[in-house]
Amino acid sequence: MLQTLGMDGGDTDADPDATISVALGESEALAWMRTLSAVRLVLASRLGIQTEDDHQPDDPRFGVYDWIGYRLDGLVAALDRG
Repeated sequence: MLQTLGMDGGDTDADPDATISVALGESEALAWMRTLSAVRLVLASRLGIQTEDDHQPDDPRFGVYDWIGYRLDGLVAALDRG
């Protein structure tokens, strides 16, 4: 993921607030999906999500969990189109 973001450690003066455009091929998209799924699983564990009923969309602590799910859905849709 860091390589596709251009953050492989070579540029230590990069602006942390800069917008980054990323184009992913199939292998990169699959790597992103594996990584994001693993992070989302850890978040679910930390938030105590075991079933759909445990998810509380109004609780701000679930924001990153939901955002990662949204991004995973987008990756799946993009791969289905390709």
